[in-house]
Amino acid sequence: SSRAIRRYYEERTGKTREVAELAAAAVSDPAASSAFVVFGQRLGEALRQTLVGFSPEVVVLGGGISRSAHLFLPAAQQELKDLKLQLLVSKLLDQAPLVGAGVAWFRQSNGSR
Repeated sequence: SSRAIRRYYEERTGKTREVAELAAAAVSDPAASSAFVVFGQRLGEALRQTLVGFSPEVVVLGGGISRSAHLFLPAAQQELKDLKLQLLVSKLLDQAPLVGAGVAWFRQSNGSR
């Protein structure tokens, strides 16, 4: 996700910037703002294709990119507006995988599932 945002921005401007810089600049830089909107649209499209057989009620997004959810989540939600699907951002952000691994290890070491 971060690579896609950086690549989109670089293709439009010829400049290389980190996602955190782009997020901070999105208010005043139309190319940065557009990079997040396009990412949100593509995320929505990908979620639609991936989740069509599952019909989940909620999808929780995490990772470092979720710190910038306010920039891409509206576009993703627009792509999914006809589905009864709620997109949420994990409060654990990029620590979610570590917590999940810890829970899995704990369950396995205690013989529970």
